[in-house]
Amino acid sequence: MELKLKWRWALLAVLLGAWPHASFCGEDGDPFEGALHEATLRTFHPTDAVIATDHGESRIQFLLSLACQVLPMESLDWHVGSYRLSALNFAYDSLYDYHISTRYSEPVVSRLQNPGFYFSVEAPRSELQAGWFHESNGQVIDTHAALLAAGPHGQDFVSRAWDYWYLSSAFRLLEKPTMRFSFVPTLRIFTGAQGIIHPTEQDIFWRPSDPPSAIADYDGLRGQFLGEWLFPHRICNYLGLSAEFRTGYHEGHFASNWSRRFELTLKTWHIPWYLYYTNGYGPYISDYSSWSEGYGFGVRIW
Repeated sequence: MELKLKWRWALLAVLLGAWPHASFCGEDGDPFEGALHEATLRTFHPTDAVIATDHGESRIQFLLSLACQVLPMESLDWHVGSYRLSALNFAYDSLYDYHISTRYSEPVVSRLQNPGFYFSVEAPRSELQAGWFHESNGQVIDTHAALLAAGPHGQDFVSRAWDYWYLSSAFRLLEKPTMRFSFVPTLRIFTGAQGIIHPTEQDIFWRPSDPPSAIADYDGLRGQFLGEWLFPHRICNYLGLSAEFRTGYHEGHFASNWSRRFELTLKTWHIPWYLYYTNGYGPYISDYSSWSEGYGFGVRIW
């Protein structure tokens, strides 16, 4: 019974990831179904399901990314030059590990819960996003004694949480009918709080002899370079290559702790295969100050 319930958990995660791409018009173009669900849900970042390997073990991993428009603002006609305010949006990223046959009771582990609100400002060849986000992992361990009692995988359950102001833009450096190059710089300014009024959970309490550490030592400045190619009417009809770099901005650690992530996406017929390699700090917020490397392979569910 327990195994069946957990498989249902995993199936639900995949269905949620695919939800934005489903047709909501109903049979025969039902106008009531279309009116209720029109343009309500889309992806914020690519959603994927992979077999991930890092920290000496492998597991199934689901990244679910959703976004929806909360308040359309185009009618206000607020603009600066070619940039025009488009909407207020809600976004939510969540990352889960499913340890099938690799841990006792095959647990589902929450790695990331990342909700937030942002304004979108559009221009002919770029888009600006600005807002506020909360990032945590939904875990419970906050003392050294509890960490020791949790056993060999206790690090996965260390509670982390913080808020940040978010600013990102996507620039089209080169765009042709079958080729596109983009640059996506992102700035995260950590507020020093979580849940607006509570203190952050970022202390490395299991290494008391180390100097105090903060997430801004390792994150806050990000940049992604993306190249995409289309091959119409071929078995392999899409190729995407991505390189993302991340570092911190905190005083005394500015641009000193670098993390890298490289991705390849190859679509054959209707299946977008996805491969990545990462090295640097994390990659999970539960151990944001520890260096590691990992890789994964699976499919992207747009």
